[in-house]
Amino acid sequence: MAGIDTAALSDPATHTAVRAEEAEARRNELHGVPSFILAGHLLFSGAQPVDTMVRFLRQATLARNQAA
Repeated sequence: MAGIDTAALSDPATHTAVRAEEAEARRNELHGVPSFILAGHLLFSGAQPVDTMVRFLRQATLARNQAA
């Protein structure tokens, strides 16, 4: 398959990691791709305009810096 590391697909560690990420997505009710989580907090899910992504990332960074 072009662009896919087929050896990684058959690696048990990769399989376990992918399943763990899928379970986390279900727990966080993530249904859109892409989904962005920063420091354990959902920023946004699904396709967004660039300016929206930048705004969320800046707000999250500011909040994180203020908490530190």
